[in-house]
Amino acid sequence: MAYTLTTTFVRPNTGVAFPKFSDYHAGHDTWRREYFTNNSIGIAFSQSADELTLVAELEFGTEAAYNTFKAARDVEGNEPRSQVQAACTERDVTMEVMAVNEAGVSSTLLATTDFS
Repeated sequence: MAYTLTTTFVRPNTGVAFPKFSDYHAGHDTWRREYFTNNSIGIAFSQSADELTLVAELEFGTEAAYNTFKAARDVEGNEPRSQVQAACTERDVTMEVMAVNEAGVSSTLLATTDFS
């Protein structure tokens, strides 16, 4: 079984845009997509019929491959994670990142649902 990361965004209505990494650092987004292609990391997007939920799923062969990606991402250094999280808060968009390891055990890595 592969190691997967699933990020789920839920927006309050279709007039609210989903935050995108490319909006905050296009260079990092290009680097990230090239890394995925060059390292056989699967990426897929799906949207609910009501267009309120967007799901992005990354599939790494193993958890070790995910950890290698994280190390490379940290060296690249331009990930706009905090900007995307801030945009979610500003727009009342929830964001949850779930990981499922090779044994099928899931864990929540990030949840932004508190908009107080």
